[in-house]
Amino acid sequence: MNELNHLNLQKRLKDRFFRYIAIESQSQEGVNEVPSTPGQWTLARLLMRDLETLGLQGISINEHGVVQAHLPARLHETHKVVPSIGFVCYMDTVDVGLSPEIHPVLICDYHGGDICQIHPRHSHTELFYRRSQFPLTMRVFAHGICGKILPYNTETD
Repeated sequence: MNELNHLNLQKRLKDRFFRYIAIESQSQEGVNEVPSTPGQWTLARLLMRDLETLGLQGISINEHGVVQAHLPARLHETHKVVPSIGFVCYMDTVDVGLSPEIHPVLICDYHGGDICQIHPRHSHTELFYRRSQFPLTMRVFAHGICGKILPYNTETD
């Protein structure tokens, strides 16, 4: 894959991921149904459409919002048979008192310390992701392991 195609693929994957995490999918406490919120159904239906676009087959959703699909092997017919692989995605998040409104931001070249962002709709509001509050996460960020995505929250300290 050449560099331009690689960058295009990275952008498409990032954009798709950002679209997913922007959907309000927090569970609603005290509800005996699964999924417990309309946003969880929204995410499930979006996943179904994206799986169809990607060429998966046998796409279905059950009464609990569980999405299933099959990606057939694309090996040459003379290749030995290989086992199937399954992927499972848990689509909701628990409500821990944070705002369900997510505005994802990609932060490159993180060098440690607190992160301060300006609220997307309220430019006078600063949002902090403090190292003292999230020491383990910040340590992962420092090592550069899939830790460059910061969903910022509409609530301040």
